[in-house]
Amino acid sequence: KMSGLYSITNDKLLDEDSELLSETSSRLKAAEWILKNDTYEHVGDSKSFIQRYVLALLFFSTNGSRWKTRNGFLNGQLHECNWYGIVCDHNHGVVTEIKLPNNNLNGPLVHEIGVLSALRVLDLSSNKQLVGAIPTEISDLWSLRVLNFEDSGLLGTIPQEFKNFRNLEQLKMKNNHLQGKIPILGNLNKLEILDLSSNKFTGSILEDT
Repeated sequence: KMSGLYSITNDKLLDEDSELLSETSSRLKAAEWILKNDTYEHVGDSKSFIQRYVLALLFFSTNGSRWKTRNGFLNGQLHECNWYGIVCDHNHGVVTEIKLPNNNLNGPLVHEIGVLSALRVLDLSSNKQLVGAIPTEISDLWSLRVLNFEDSGLLGTIPQEFKNFRNLEQLKMKNNHLQGKIPILGNLNKLEILDLSSNKFTGSILEDT
């Protein structure tokens, strides 16, 4: 487990200045859960190990103990595909959907979520205490079809890398605290639903930034 943990944290456990060494760090809590409480037999499945760490990190960074519903989440005896809000491709055991709308998520969205490369749906809508900036690493989710952050508390800008979401069909970010210029989205040929209303954007969607 330690070698797998080092691979996902880029050896940050060895860094004296790392956030992992802070007792209040969500990353430390996720690492401790993996090392001390996760009893699921991975049998050398590195994908499952990484998924469990990232999902545990999401849980701790958004105050998961106070989620409205968290049935099975962080149950160390269950496969992560059986945790609340998680949908998988069971043929390959990879997480394809995270759906936790209106579930009292409270805290920032961690950049490690960009590691879940098979993710097709990310729905964290209607969580007013989901705060902070949108991690640029989300743009690494090439398979993403639905991205729904509407009615949340996100700040900052939409990363310019979002223009590379070639498979994106729905982008919903209305009613946040986003601002700045909107990335060029005209090359998202599969986009069917776009809602960026009730933010503080400037410029045009098709405008060259």
